[in-house]
Amino acid sequence: MKNTPIYTLIFLFVCLGIVMGLRTYVRAPAQSVDVVIENTEDMSQDIAPVHTDSVLTDREISESNKNLVQAVKSGIIGEWKSSTDAKFSRRFTTEKVVDIYAGKVISDDTWDIFTKENLYNISFAVELNTPYLQIVTDSGSMYFKVNKVTPEELELIYMDKGNILKFTKVIPQ
Repeated sequence: MKNTPIYTLIFLFVCLGIVMGLRTYVRAPAQSVDVVIENTEDMSQDIAPVHTDSVLTDREISESNKNLVQAVKSGIIGEWKSSTDAKFSRRFTTEKVVDIYAGKVISDDTWDIFTKENLYNISFAVELNTPYLQIVTDSGSMYFKVNKVTPEELELIYMDKGNILKFTKVIPQ
């Protein structure tokens, strides 16, 4: 029985290997999309694509997602006051996100925007052409769907619970 810890460790590594192997076969449910995606390198020359007016190549989708990510990143910069809790605000700089409650800093973390094309290791299904916000804290990551970002409003959906967070832009005086 003195070898029990080593057998436990071996068992854990075997289980981890099985789980990691299964992750490659498990996929999120397919989302219906309005855009036909075509990999032009794999297309046969004698087969014409259907709906040629709405077909986007992989390169065009990639460029579109880069533009979407860049637009959200630049639009989210600034201080945002919660529409439901007057004491809470969230300030985004190019690299940091600072949460402030009643005038006191309660967190100072990093953030990033991503789309389905450049996913992080996440546990939820993502929509095509939709930006998501990742906030990295000391205790892990929080994920939000960016529902709306305008010069005046920011609306986020917390992916773990589905809560909707609405903010208005704080105009510097």
